[in-house]
Amino acid sequence: DASKSASVYVHELLGIQPHARSFEVKQACYGATAGIQMAKDYVTLHPDRAALVIGTDVARYGLATGGEVTQGAGAIAMLITANPRILQLDSESAFYSRDIMDFWRPSYSEYAMVDGKYSNEQYIAFFKEVWATYKQKTAHSLANFAALCFHLPYTKMGKKAFSEILNEVDEDKQKALLENYQSSTLLNRNVGNIYTGSLYLSFLSLLLNSNTLNAGDRIGLFSYGSGAVGEFFSGTLAPAFKASLSAEKVAEMFAAREQITVAEYERIFSQSLPQDGGELVIPAEKDSSAVRLAAVREHKRFYEIN
Repeated sequence: DASKSASVYVHELLGIQPHARSFEVKQACYGATAGIQMAKDYVTLHPDRAALVIGTDVARYGLATGGEVTQGAGAIAMLITANPRILQLDSESAFYSRDIMDFWRPSYSEYAMVDGKYSNEQYIAFFKEVWATYKQKTAHSLANFAALCFHLPYTKMGKKAFSEILNEVDEDKQKALLENYQSSTLLNRNVGNIYTGSLYLSFLSLLLNSNTLNAGDRIGLFSYGSGAVGEFFSGTLAPAFKASLSAEKVAEMFAAREQITVAEYERIFSQSLPQDGGELVIPAEKDSSAVRLAAVREHKRFYEIN
């Protein structure tokens, strides 16, 4: 909906108590990071409260386009509290904004438009800018990090940016960082680019696939949203972070996926909801999700819990 936030639907479906703020943030692939930073500031002032941040997007380039092979589908949900079980966010971060046209989707277009070469260049330039600023603000160096996670439109993109700063540490440290970088890309390789949730899918991949992480290790995160906003922030792994991971649930989600033909994919991709206010009822047997869109009537969406 161009007015009502998706979070209001989620608030109702999850049964969250009514005295809560519920709103939506949009800034290309940076939106979830903006939500996290706002939530962190709020929880810092109100340590008895929590915030739910969901990174989700319309990750569609269109059929037979250059970006089609990178697009994915998925969402990431994160709970921000005063006593985090996985990552304790540092107070300082570095951010940078410039008005550029590297990737955008006009309101009249169903699909995004991208200047691929320019966007790649700006992604790297923004990373170098915020990394340099972060080091100045915090006095941290690359040697202080066990791993860096990146927004990953495709998995080589993060490595291109990472390569710009790897010479700041010795060969042994480079090898360790690159091994963890590889671990951070495995889920993204299987899912594709989910836009605003991509960085956090990479972080989850790191946690589930690295064998070298320990409590207290510092993790760096680079968020980039075309248009453009970049931010580098960091945190340290909580004492019991391994016990808080749900590796089995992630494995179950991947195991439940169904391989389809290209023709079937293109048919599904081309489906759309009514654009004229027409009625649509979606049979339950066509969607086994825990929560599903059941119908569209009188210009309204109706969701139900299966």
